Amino acid sequence: MNWNENDSLKSFFGFLASRYSDENDLSNVTWALCQSSGWFMETWMRFFFPFFDTGRITGFYREMADDEGKGSRADFVITVEGESKPYVIEVKIWDDGHHFEQYLEAYRIGKERLGYIVNYPLSYKDFKVRSWSEFFDHLKDSSIPEQDKEVVHAYCEYLKRVCVIMRAENKIDIEKTASLQDLILLFGDLVNRETESYRTIGFDTPKWESTLTARRAYLELSYKSGPWSNTKLWPCFGLWFDNQNPRICAEFEKEKGWGKPVFDFLKANVELFGEMEVKYTSLPRISPKVGAIFDFSEYALDAFNKAETVDEQREIMKRFLDEVLLFPLRLSEALDKE
Repeated sequence: MNWNENDSLKSFFGFLASRYSDENDLSNVTWALCQSSGWFMETWMRFFFPFFDTGRITGFYREMADDEGKGSRADFVITVEGESKPYVIEVKIWDDGHHFEQYLEAYRIGKERLGYIVNYPLSYKDFKVRSWSEFFDHLKDSSIPEQDKEVVHAYCEYLKRVCVIMRAENKIDIEKTASLQDLILLFGDLVNRETESYRTIGFDTPKWESTLTARRAYLELSYKSGPWSNTKLWPCFGLWFDNQNPRICAEFEKEKGWGKPVFDFLKANVELFGEMEVKYTSLPRISPKVGAIFDFSEYALDAFNKAETVDEQREIMKRFLDEVLLFPLRLSEALDKE
């Protein structure tokens, strides 16, 4: 980001993130910034409740127990003048214990008064769930008052580290070593996603494998339908170096516990690949030693190199990953229609 941060303040929040990085720590730091900046308080509340009037707040509490004695203790409870019901915000990072209905019952509120924010893909019934990466981007794109800029920018540094938010800032040239860090950040930006067909989470926050021949990330993949809907898979994608010639690829590895079910399916149906339409990925190559390998297509590579911004490059990479992960499902559906 093209920010003119105060280096001491940015460093302070960076070191703070290295020692205080759990859910309670993040909530405490966010609460403290809300208390010290009226602009940040309004931005935080309106991120969840768009028409919220911060001028009517009578109480802004951290971990306030419910009045019903039901054992709930939400991260943020906000009371408002003239209203008997509070607003509640729950914070999650790397925690899959969710109690949506419990908060509604305990605080006697409707869904419109519950804010929920996580650092991984999550959808639950018709509740609205926001992400920390969305909030980070929202802050980045906001017009921050001059007196609040340094502390908000430093808070974003804290947020990036605690929630593992990766953002490439510079246009990427795959052939240049100078772009490698931004390319890795771009991969990291795409590991946590949810679509109508699948959900991916960066494996081990995410775990990057760095070897002499590759820079890649593993994804925990869950399909929402199809033959693998009850099977956890761990494909990977990233940058491979073939005779010092870098190329973007993705793989369903052949080993059990990684991508074997999909690899076996693709290997058994190679003759049908030619019937599948692809644009951003090549048709998969079946390697008996490695697995099913998808290469960045010539079209995708040309578009990636001609893109004017890293945001355009991010969109091309996202479409590549979509095509790779949806290819087995589309092939399975084609077989079912025969």
